[in-house]
Amino acid sequence: MIISSVQVENFKSFRSSPKVQFGPGFNVIVGPNNAGKSALLESMVSSRQDKPHRTSKTIPIPGTGSSGWSRFNLIFDIPKPEFYRLARQKSPSILFSVDASRDANRALAMLEGIVKRGPSVETKWVANGLLEARFDADVRDIPRQGSIKAAQVAIDPTQDSMILESPNVVGTEYDRTAASWLAKILQSRVYCFRAERLNLQTASIEADSILRADASNLPSVLHFLQSQNPARYARLNSLLSTVFPDIRQVTVPPVERTGTAMIQVWGIDAATERSDLAVPLGECGTGIGQVLAMLYVVVTSDDPMVLLIDEPQSFLHPGATRKLLEILRDFPQHQYILTTHSPTVVACAEPTTCHLVTKEDNESTVVSVDPGDASTARVLLSTVGARLSDVFGADNVLWVEGKTEELCFPDILREVGKCPLRGTQIMGIVNTGDLATKKRKTMLEVYNRLSRGTALLPPAVGFIMDREDLSENDRDELAKQSDGRMHFLPRRMYENYLVDSDALAAVIGNVADFRAEPVTAAEVAKWIEENGSDSSYFKPLDCPKSQEGEIWKRDVHGGRLLSTLFSELSGNRYTYDKVEHGFELTRWIIGNKPELLKEIADLMVSILGDRA
Repeated sequence: MIISSVQVENFKSFRSSPKVQFGPGFNVIVGPNNAGKSALLESMVSSRQDKPHRTSKTIPIPGTGSSGWSRFNLIFDIPKPEFYRLARQKSPSILFSVDASRDANRALAMLEGIVKRGPSVETKWVANGLLEARFDADVRDIPRQGSIKAAQVAIDPTQDSMILESPNVVGTEYDRTAASWLAKILQSRVYCFRAERLNLQTASIEADSILRADASNLPSVLHFLQSQNPARYARLNSLLSTVFPDIRQVTVPPVERTGTAMIQVWGIDAATERSDLAVPLGECGTGIGQVLAMLYVVVTSDDPMVLLIDEPQSFLHPGATRKLLEILRDFPQHQYILTTHSPTVVACAEPTTCHLVTKEDNESTVVSVDPGDASTARVLLSTVGARLSDVFGADNVLWVEGKTEELCFPDILREVGKCPLRGTQIMGIVNTGDLATKKRKTMLEVYNRLSRGTALLPPAVGFIMDREDLSENDRDELAKQSDGRMHFLPRRMYENYLVDSDALAAVIGNVADFRAEPVTAAEVAKWIEENGSDSSYFKPLDCPKSQEGEIWKRDVHGGRLLSTLFSELSGNRYTYDKVEHGFELTRWIIGNKPELLKEIADLMVSILGDRA
């Protein structure tokens, strides 16, 4: 079975949610902290609480109480074989309530039709239990008022078919009717795992293999499994060690004269027989208990279960999270609904459905995101040398030329422009040379799709690229194609702003074994004066007649110039490293000559405006 949808009314930050659809396998709910992701999970568990929504819309006058109860509408889908398997366990038969105007045989035919296609059980819950359950809109399981007129149906144990036993049964025992009985069975198969530390270390020993919804009897069921099914218990231990390689095994011995069992975690080889060195679960990290309980459910459950997992990255290392999700994938009969703000979880889950929860004015909203868009985004990001984790969770992205600019521009914005980043992520891209070729339209479309294709990714607030040798018409065309978001540095490239003799001498002086004698600022200035007008530093642009003025600073190929300068001054022992030396030059200039970078800072401030 799976939860195919949930709708929340008047609960915590939800005034009224849309019908949130889920599918088999993995389902992911993403969103910022405190957006309402956990509340959406809580709406699907049996331990729901009545916590009405509180805003000025529901409480217009201070001091008045909240109106109404919290309500939770869930639809469970159950395959035909699973329905019959459950129905055979119901003794002696099940009741199927019908409208008083219908005859029993027609009701039986309708029920068989519902089961044949795989029944969906529509349920309505409040904090203290089930309010209503029905198979579909035409066949009601609990009448709105009065007594039940029901057909009593038995399941033929030899084949998947139904037998009409009593055409008319009248009573008020609502819990005996088919949909309500089935709803409570299905609800009991929903487990929720949160990041909190659970009191799972000891429990009374009972001859029961069913884990409670709150996992409070985990030591007992593990003890039972350890004694009754050693092979399955060994498999459980093997999977636990896959997630946590430093754990060799878990044992659950009885505690002498207490009637309880205690979970012991072994960090040493069991062959040592040193049980005295095993550590009680309560002294281990939070995540071990949660993972142990999850693995118990998926390994031991013969029937499909629903596992709600709240923020797994909050109690698991990213590596352990990936391993756990890969293990859960090997048990596809179960449904998994995860909340997260981690790109690692989104990427590893490869979800069937994805939903984004946001909150404004203390009211949560949910929108569906096409998982295909998320997968496409990951591919596109890899194309430009980025990962989902690089931009996930940002309010917007300012795309820049490359890694050097990605490292340096945030400092320039903060320290020179005196403008905070806040929710903006500055991200470098690769293959930007294509922007100066026939491929530039394709490359720009990649960035547009990255920023607009899925709600999981923030929009591109702008692009800052090198001028290179683009003509004014080329730059205007790219700006037009980007809806005015494409901007170019006033100079040929970022390195043009780093060609300063004082900064270069200071950075070179910190390079070990650059050369025997120190490099001075005067020597650097002389080298630039003698070599800076070489035509090789301007192709295909025209070489200016003088190094004085803005034309030389604008058009010289700063990267090529710095590369040659480093090589010649070091006697060909060192080459200029664009990222390492570029960052060091930037830091020196910010601290000593920040005015040299003001042009870039002003450009970023103008792009970001009040969004930074």
